[in-house]
Amino acid sequence: MFRSCRREVQRALSEEGGSNLVAFAMVAIVFFMITLGAVEFSRAIYYYNIISNATRDGVRYAVVRGSSSGPACGTWSSAKCMASTTDVQDYVRSRVPGLNAASVTVTPTWTPNKAPGSVVQ
Repeated sequence: MFRSCRREVQRALSEEGGSNLVAFAMVAIVFFMITLGAVEFSRAIYYYNIISNATRDGVRYAVVRGSSSGPACGTWSSAKCMASTTDVQDYVRSRVPGLNAASVTVTPTWTPNKAPGSVVQ
């Protein structure tokens, strides 16, 4: 009787029925880490591109609306007017979809002033 019990225990311990589940769990963890890493990397590139485009558009907005463009702008969407720092900040913040506009820092500068020919950064 003890021999048959011992054989049953040895046979149960030597079977590999659960090894497939363990192997799947290890491979699945690595697979999901790589997949989620690729998704996060893609999101980072997307936001970098959005911020770059908003920066370029903001500089163009400031260049087109320099000191010789007319009176001060009423809103950032006004045309033929002189843009202030606030107008440029509002315009750039409107160009970043998917980001919290309040967390976007915009610091436009005109070197040496807003006169035609000045450098906008």
